[in-house]
Amino acid sequence: MRNLWLFVLFVVSPSHAVSDDWFMATPLQSTYRALANHQPQLAWQELILALNNQTIATPHWASVKHAIIEQTQCGQQLLSDVVPNAALIKVSIQKKTNVMQQGYQFKLSMEGAKLPSKVELLGPDNSLLISQSQVTSSAPYIELESPELLFAPQDGVYRLTLDKQHYWLVLTMPFGSTWLQSASPNGGYPLALESPIALTNCPPTSLAWQWFDDQFQLIKQQDMVAISNTQQLLDKPSSSPSSAKWLSTLIKTVEYQGAIKVEYVQRLTLPNQAQ
Repeated sequence: MRNLWLFVLFVVSPSHAVSDDWFMATPLQSTYRALANHQPQLAWQELILALNNQTIATPHWASVKHAIIEQTQCGQQLLSDVVPNAALIKVSIQKKTNVMQQGYQFKLSMEGAKLPSKVELLGPDNSLLISQSQVTSSAPYIELESPELLFAPQDGVYRLTLDKQHYWLVLTMPFGSTWLQSASPNGGYPLALESPIALTNCPPTSLAWQWFDDQFQLIKQQDMVAISNTQQLLDKPSSSPSSAKWLSTLIKTVEYQGAIKVEYVQRLTLPNQAQ
């Protein structure tokens, strides 16, 4: 089926509409048709509608989602409801691994002249991930976090509520593979990096280092830098703060869904003295 709609994208000109007859009668039929007719914004709306109405296995829709993102300047051209007061909104989903445990966490940050007084993030199963009903509207920036999750978040449609306005986010969690792990027999450095290549028209995959003290308070961090080689060995930085007890390596990929920036992050934290 995937090969069929990809074939249609190449052979159908914008002046010739594609009918439902081109595609099998599946829940994604309208999504395929809109994408083949060079209407990625409509395809996005149809994808959200299909995922909200039926349970569809991720392999059947993930490639369609990625195609829509790529055809809309990394999702920035998707026609979603206007974010109020031109607020800058970022949703980050992290997989965090250290020597003791592994967990997952959602982070939501907002920056703008006037922030909403109520914020809520619901998962595909309507589980409440983030809730804040008394946001300080006078603050220029806020950051909210979910509790740490023991299991990887579900793929699917998430609902972000800001006051009375709803925004639908289609998230595909890239946590089935491990981007960072020790390549040393003693569990230290170097690290083996195997991260995904960024989608076309999206910012490149990026990397950063962070140092923490024995109370896990941030001491120093490096800015994210783009990496062109997504499969390589990473040596430990040559210098670090003397009080640093822990060193975190972060790998990040980015997409946009309208005005909302979505980040997928994997973090590996090891003792700073590890070799």
